[in-house]
Amino acid sequence: MASGSGAASGRLERWLTADIEERVRAGTPREQARRDARIALGGMDRTMEDMRSDGWKAGVESAWRDAAYAWRSLCRQSVMAMAIILTLAVSIGATTAMLSVVNGVLVRPLPFANGERLVEAVNRGTRPYDAISPPDYADWRTQIGAFDALATYITTWANLTDGVSPSRLSVTDVTHDWFSVLGVRMALGRGFTAAEEGLGAPKVAVLGNALWRQQFGGDPAIVGRTIHLDGSPYTVVGVAPIQMTFPEHTVLWRPIALTAETLANRGSRVFWGPIGRLRRGVSFAAAEREVRVVAARLHARFPQSETGLDYDIVPFRDHLVGTSRIALVVLLAAVSCLLLLACVSIATLLLARATSRRAEIGLRLALGAGPGRIVRQLLVESVLLAVVGGMLGVMIAVVAVRLVVAYGSGTIPLLENVSVDVRVLAVTGLVTVGAGMLFGLAPALEAARTDVAASLMAGARGSSGRAGSARGRSALVSGELALAVPLLVAAVLLGKSFVRLLAVDPGFRSAEVIRFDLTLPACGTGWAPDSTCAGVQGTHYTSPTAIRNFTDRLLTALRAEPDTRAVGAAFGVPFSEWARNQTAVNIDGRPPAPVDRPNVAESKYATPGYFAALGIPVVRGRAFTEADRANAPPVAIVSEGFARAYLPGEDPIGKRIVGVGDIIGVVGDTKTQGLDTTPEPAIYQSLEQAPIPYITVVIRTGAEPGAAMRQVRAQVAALDPALPVSHLMTMDDAVRASAAERRLDAWVVSGFAAMALLLATLGIYGVIAFSVRERQRELGVRLALGARASDIMALVLARGIRVALVGLVAGCGLAFAAGSALRGLLFGVQPLDAGTYALVCGTLLTMAVVASWIPARRAARVDAAVSLRSE
Repeated sequence: MASGSGAASGRLERWLTADIEERVRAGTPREQARRDARIALGGMDRTMEDMRSDGWKAGVESAWRDAAYAWRSLCRQSVMAMAIILTLAVSIGATTAMLSVVNGVLVRPLPFANGERLVEAVNRGTRPYDAISPPDYADWRTQIGAFDALATYITTWANLTDGVSPSRLSVTDVTHDWFSVLGVRMALGRGFTAAEEGLGAPKVAVLGNALWRQQFGGDPAIVGRTIHLDGSPYTVVGVAPIQMTFPEHTVLWRPIALTAETLANRGSRVFWGPIGRLRRGVSFAAAEREVRVVAARLHARFPQSETGLDYDIVPFRDHLVGTSRIALVVLLAAVSCLLLLACVSIATLLLARATSRRAEIGLRLALGAGPGRIVRQLLVESVLLAVVGGMLGVMIAVVAVRLVVAYGSGTIPLLENVSVDVRVLAVTGLVTVGAGMLFGLAPALEAARTDVAASLMAGARGSSGRAGSARGRSALVSGELALAVPLLVAAVLLGKSFVRLLAVDPGFRSAEVIRFDLTLPACGTGWAPDSTCAGVQGTHYTSPTAIRNFTDRLLTALRAEPDTRAVGAAFGVPFSEWARNQTAVNIDGRPPAPVDRPNVAESKYATPGYFAALGIPVVRGRAFTEADRANAPPVAIVSEGFARAYLPGEDPIGKRIVGVGDIIGVVGDTKTQGLDTTPEPAIYQSLEQAPIPYITVVIRTGAEPGAAMRQVRAQVAALDPALPVSHLMTMDDAVRASAAERRLDAWVVSGFAAMALLLATLGIYGVIAFSVRERQRELGVRLALGARASDIMALVLARGIRVALVGLVAGCGLAFAAGSALRGLLFGVQPLDAGTYALVCGTLLTMAVVASWIPARRAARVDAAVSLRSE
């Protein structure tokens, strides 16, 4: 403000002095002239205020005129303007969509009250159990003062027989203060009370929002209604908000049935978490220290059950996001690189346009416009293009985000928290204006340096242009290629990684295999307390014999289908919900493993026919047979990894696993959680000898998948109409689903890379073509002096190749620097893979040669006489 006032005062003084001198020259005495001039000018303060007002108004009017002129100018070149706007719309739309995802997952407050104070305890000790025992949880709850409250949970399944159709639900049993600890405000009704936690307490449930809408039509009168889970009646006391789906995929919550026996069993590590809300003013480090103090106290009192446990306190968001953070940061960097490349590409185009407008710019400069005025006018044009492209990009982003939220479930965490909100729009606005300034600055400065005389003469007879302009355009195109290299390298590396991942042998044959899950209502079997069977309605399985009989009848019916080649059931099937169920094991006759370093194996259960159905090879001994029934001696089959880890150099057949049975066979290792994981030692027990109500059935069939799935539903319905079939799919689809996140990363980055390749190719073509047009007179002279067409083509091609080589060298440097960020997303390939760099550089160089060849051929066909006459 002070500087503005000083400038206005200076102008007034100059005007006043000029008026006085003119009056003196007219014959008026100087004192009288000074007095008359001041009267004519009026009061200094009033005049300066009028000047400031006029200056502000003039500034607005000038900006409006600049915008109107820019719009008319762009309309006259509508094809170029639309190309720029569409390029910006796609790049800004992709950036806005990615910003929305990153904001929703990594930045935006969690959908819980005071979510930044939520933490989870994670075991980092030598015992490979993340869970906590019920008595430990009770001790933490009473002895740790760093938390306002502490809650824990168990994930399970249940069958809902009410609503639109029977369905198998992902259910979480929680302590009564679960929703208050998380700070969840119910959409309808309430959460749980302390009186509803414990054996014999009223059976109540809270529905997930999606379940309420899908199965009960969003009925607002649902609170107070009775629903049936595994045949048992539950009263609905609340409906959770749409954002509440934790733990992942949970659609219904029930209170945990805590008993005195449960609270005394320190060896039963069945509770996940726990999750706590920090007291105000308590740091993560302070809470962790207090947890460690209590853990040490418990270890001193109960060394057998507490040895090998070491808990860290981590922010709850870190638990929810997991490894997705790295992928999201890489994708955001990739889309930012694409936006920057688009800006460079547009700058190249506008620089060429500014060169073609030299006559216009020269004329404006000759008529009195200053360089600053020219720069401002051209920047207004650039920002106007950016704003229009940005608005269209936001519309693209809204659609893209809706598609991501709709189809990305299970791949990206916290998707329900993602939207194009005000914060994202504000950042997009800044990015849009910044992009307009970025790609408009170089052309504007270049135009402001226009030589007036040369430009006016060039307007009359043409010109070969300034060497500086040509170098500037070449530098920008080299920059485009440099930015394209990292994107292409990332796309090729992720593509290679994904292909190699799918080529991994999972240890079984997934082709021609159908799989599905069943949860049998198991009241009174030990899998659910007897009290939960009170009031049970419909079919239920109240004994191990009932579970075994149903499984046998189902497998017999499926085996009878004409296209069935093999069928079996198991608990712990690869890529299923319970694929990894660890247990500590000891070999009979050997010293037991230390408590803090137990022999750990995956605990699985299978029927005869399971290994044949899934194509898992039996490498030694035998598989389960019909003779391995409940009244037969308990037997077990182990994996090759188990034999290598715990019975190295020995024949496992005949060895006894404590508490399990005699080893009768060895089967091949299988990957259970992902193709990029290492197979863990595994034990298989006979499902006939230890019936489990949670089973996955696998069928090797020659039938078309759709027909086989219809047969499955018909056979299950014939045995139990109220029993829902879930996760019915081909095993190939289950394997592919395990790599869904890697597939998404590869596809998104590949899309960005394809756009980068297109922009870079068009940039080279545009610069070389414009250069040929500018140098038409020079080329005509060369031809007139005897140059051959091949010489002209070589000249033009050489320039294109030089520009490309400079960009490739710089791009490889950028790719090297960014390679380490990709390491966590790759499988079977290194970030500095020489073949990848050779492929990318070869592709870009080939595209550069092709893009240069077209204008080079046109240059070779220049008619020297016509070219010289045009000058």
